[in-house]
Amino acid sequence: MSAKHVRPSDFYLRSIRIEAFGAFAQRDVGPFTSGLNVVYGPNEAGKTTVSELVSGVLFGWEEARGNRNVYKPVNAERCGTLVFAPKAGEGSEQRLTRARNVDGIAPDPAPSVLADIDRETFRSVFSLDADQLRGLGKTSRVTSRLLTAGAGTAASPAEAMARIDEELAALTSRGKAHVNSIPNLRAALADAREAMNRGQAEADQLKQEDHEYRELAERRASLMAAVKKSNEELEALTVQRAALAQAEDARAQLEERSAQLEKQESELEASMRAIDDAGRPPSIDAVEERTLRAQMDDLSEQRGRAEHALSIAQQDAIVSQAEYEALLEADDMKELERLAKRQRLLQILLSVVLPVVFAVLGVPVFLRGRAIGSLSVTALGIFLVVAAFGMACAAFAMLLRPNHADQERTNRIADAQWVMQKDAKKLEVSKNALAAQDAQIARFLSDAGLTAANGSLRRARALLDEWGEVRADESVLAQRRQSLRAQRASLDAAFARNEADRAAALSALGAKPDTPLAVVDARIARVTEQRDDQLRTIESINTRYGELGQVLAQARHARDFDDAKLEHAMLTTRLADSMQDYARLLLEKRLLARAISAWEGQSQPAVYRRASTLLAQMTAGAWTSVRISGEGHLEVADGRGTVRDPLYLSTGTRQQLYLALRIALLQEASNVGRSVPVVCDDILVNFDDDRRASAAAALADLARTRQVIVFTCHREVVRLLRDAGKGTNVVEL
Repeated sequence: MSAKHVRPSDFYLRSIRIEAFGAFAQRDVGPFTSGLNVVYGPNEAGKTTVSELVSGVLFGWEEARGNRNVYKPVNAERCGTLVFAPKAGEGSEQRLTRARNVDGIAPDPAPSVLADIDRETFRSVFSLDADQLRGLGKTSRVTSRLLTAGAGTAASPAEAMARIDEELAALTSRGKAHVNSIPNLRAALADAREAMNRGQAEADQLKQEDHEYRELAERRASLMAAVKKSNEELEALTVQRAALAQAEDARAQLEERSAQLEKQESELEASMRAIDDAGRPPSIDAVEERTLRAQMDDLSEQRGRAEHALSIAQQDAIVSQAEYEALLEADDMKELERLAKRQRLLQILLSVVLPVVFAVLGVPVFLRGRAIGSLSVTALGIFLVVAAFGMACAAFAMLLRPNHADQERTNRIADAQWVMQKDAKKLEVSKNALAAQDAQIARFLSDAGLTAANGSLRRARALLDEWGEVRADESVLAQRRQSLRAQRASLDAAFARNEADRAAALSALGAKPDTPLAVVDARIARVTEQRDDQLRTIESINTRYGELGQVLAQARHARDFDDAKLEHAMLTTRLADSMQDYARLLLEKRLLARAISAWEGQSQPAVYRRASTLLAQMTAGAWTSVRISGEGHLEVADGRGTVRDPLYLSTGTRQQLYLALRIALLQEASNVGRSVPVVCDDILVNFDDDRRASAAAALADLARTRQVIVFTCHREVVRLLRDAGKGTNVVEL
């Protein structure tokens, strides 16, 4: 093994942080070592997801096309971080993070981890799975890129050749993006030449249009002068016609007003006759009328007082009579009558019965006492007789005394009857007073000439009001008559002025005094039609004049012709430059092709020798040689010298061939992707036991110079890799 095979890398992938990717979130995978690493996990543990995350963080997420799984989480953005540590232990770690592709990788620009590798090389050589081991697309191009990466130039000769090819393609492309390509410049030059021809034709056309523009300007000026003259004449005619029309309208209004005055005068005469027919009121002045009204007010007040007294007397008479009748029928009066009768009955009883009883008792007792000779009994008999006599005297005295209840009843009835008689007399006096007042009012109205009022002060006032209205109407009619006479005089003067105005308007028009308004309208119509014809002609001229003016104005500022000539000159220069660049690039391509051929002549044989050794090791000598045919196709040979195209190999053998070729490329091109891990996702599944062990040994040998991470779901593979390389790091998912 040459010395370059053991050159250590600058960094190695220490751990992986999954923020959100596929079905995983907030998960850490690792730590890894700088040598051989095995990530073990069952199916659906996330091995392929982690492998795709490494590629996505380094070179961008896959875009969703068709039914491909791009590991985009639901309702979240893909995001992950790769942590790289320096292998020598000096310096700080580097963290590469990617979320959205448009934001790029952070930090930006990317650190030295990605300085010596691109996306295509990583996916072709560094990121392997069982499907990718079925071939190696563009084998010669990939080999050239890897083997010339350490040429010591600023860029790989293969990359320089690719850029030269891109520049040559750009110079010969017809795409719109390549504005300096020879076909595009030639097409643009043809367009510029055509633009120059169009510009010359437009210049000739502009000369003719400028001559037409000047002629139209002269004709336009003469027509505008004619229109101005017609407008002046039309304005004068319109003014006089308006004056004449105003005079005609004023005359019509004056005639209408005259008819109204005649109607008002006839109505005034009819009103005056109606007043005469109705009879004029007595001729009294305002002082007399006020005196009459004052006297009538006094009489009205006096009669009001008489009416009020009568009303009160009537009310008092009704009340006293009602009280008398109520007194006769009142319950207390009947009770007084019953009480007087009981008292009289009691007095009679006491004055008769008691003396008799005592006498009847006393006489027998007296006689008994005398008979028995008892003084006490005799005395008792005498006492009873004396008591009977005393009671009889007392009863007689009581009969002679008056009855107070009966006396009270009699007095109350007498008082009520006297009040009733007094109120009846007062009512009679009030009626007589009111009749006397009415007689006085009738005499007053008769003396004042208001007999028609029939003794009614209210009617008398109404007559005075009617007489006042009649006198007021006579005054108003007199004023109206005077006003109508003044209006008639003013109307006659207005008729005279109107006739003078009409004559002046016709005279200004040069017409006879009796010329009708229709003749003036016909003259105005002729002038208007003449002016409109001139305006239509001017409008058509103005349209063409404006178009020409706009075209000429734009032409004065237009630089299309000059720009076309300048563009033609510039395109000619650019075409010459592009032709010179094309010749230079062809020369550079030829020289660079010779250099690459010489370099590959030195490096490529070592790659295929190393690939042949690895393939023979993996196949136990069944296939011993890997080479490129004269046509540039990859082919293999067995121990007997039989040569075959890889297409005719078994799946396992073909995968072993391409694995050997990739390992050889990675070992020979140690300057390419020094810090990027080689990621293998279950690449040994199609190998038999012996060849799987040999392939594990080859991967362990590669891990001496590069970091290798193998993802597998087979514990046998984990065991083989542990046996193949000392210090193999195992990470379980």
